[in-house]
Amino acid sequence: MLFCYGLNELTAVVPFLFYKLLNRIDENQNRGQRYWPGNQLQFIPHIQALIRAGHEVFSDSDLYCRLGICGVGSAKSDWNIVLFGYGVKKFARVKLDYAGKFIGYQYRVKGKHYSLGYDQAFRFDPDRSEVEQNDEILNFFGLTREGYSLQSHYWWHDTDKKDPKLVVIGASGKTEKKLPEDYWSGLVGLLLENGYEVKTVDYPILGGRYHVETPTVEDLAFEINRATYYIGVDSGPMHLADLLEMKMVIIFGPTSSEKNKPINSCRILKACEGTCYNWGRYACAKNFSCYESLDPYKVVEYLNPVIR
Repeated sequence: MLFCYGLNELTAVVPFLFYKLLNRIDENQNRGQRYWPGNQLQFIPHIQALIRAGHEVFSDSDLYCRLGICGVGSAKSDWNIVLFGYGVKKFARVKLDYAGKFIGYQYRVKGKHYSLGYDQAFRFDPDRSEVEQNDEILNFFGLTREGYSLQSHYWWHDTDKKDPKLVVIGASGKTEKKLPEDYWSGLVGLLLENGYEVKTVDYPILGGRYHVETPTVEDLAFEINRATYYIGVDSGPMHLADLLEMKMVIIFGPTSSEKNKPINSCRILKACEGTCYNWGRYACAKNFSCYESLDPYKVVEYLNPVIR
């Protein structure tokens, strides 16, 4: 939970169930998988807005603490902010365990949305930007999100030590986000030919030749922050690179570029045109064939204006 204490005795709590996912990193290393936090990273600017308004923020997950955003702890709260992804059973457990008012996204029962138990509820729309929907929750407290990045929180931040020729690639092993090895091979080859150094994080590609192990989220942030450019797919590391204000090219396939797009401006390359995405699913009627048609030269074309 995220507990906020502050002005006018207003407190807020954001429940996240990602602590266990962070603990699963070690047990899945042998399979080349990483369970990084994902879209909840997009709520960091909203947490910062609450803090700037004088509210103290705590969380039961150590993710935000490790990123220097807020502390870990528990306390009675005036408000509980519940983000997307909660079914009725999850919501009921949180409602029983924590006192205070509840604001957030409606839970689902057999595909239908309900707000029983909420003091203020919003319906999460999978076709809209998550960031913009989170803004509505923040607006309820009379606050607005301002420009914000993670740079000011990192003790290792030193722009003088950024490598101007280093490109970090964030791949994914998830079925709906896994690009063909031939594609990565072609892209890495083009980058090396043009004098760039390449490192990969999260999911190892190309036999792990360029891979950097990042067992903690701090390690991941450190490696990304050392580079000048980030190329990747829709993933948790993408959101981390976004908040680190990297110069990015992001490749979207069946997942929604509108829903999951980064907060900051970047180059987006869509493998699937139109509405060909299956949000939250691991199956595709076209067997993710859109990735087979990707041309690595297109990514370089998107990246070139940034490099120049």
